[in-house]
Amino acid sequence: MKRNRILIPIVILLVLIVFAANLDRKKASVKIESVKIDNNQVEISALIKNTGKEQHNFPINLSLRKLDGKWVDLPPQFQFLEPGKEITVKFNHDLKKIGMIDSVRVTVWENVNKHGQLKKQYSSSEKEITGLARY
Repeated sequence: MKRNRILIPIVILLVLIVFAANLDRKKASVKIESVKIDNNQVEISALIKNTGKEQHNFPINLSLRKLDGKWVDLPPQFQFLEPGKEITVKFNHDLKKIGMIDSVRVTVWENVNKHGQLKKQYSSSEKEITGLARY
């Protein structure tokens, strides 16, 4: 009986150590570097960094906010990154398709499920557009 009282806290401690060691295996950060609007095109550059401990193929998606406040989510692109590595990702979109926008958001996710839904957000960066974004 006494032996079990000693073993239970040791087992719990070991489980917590293993859990904590796996927390940061796949993580990323994102920072929007620039947003340019020229005629009907918006171009966004974002710096993506793998801040985790293992390589990963990150889904990254762009969202555009229309003037009515509704967000339009575009299909993700994928970027494979080794731990500690970073890359600038560019997005281009034709504004004729959605109209005027006032903000952009770039989000890094863990994966996409079998139904095409993005799962587990790692990092997101949003930037408001100064001036009117014309289409």
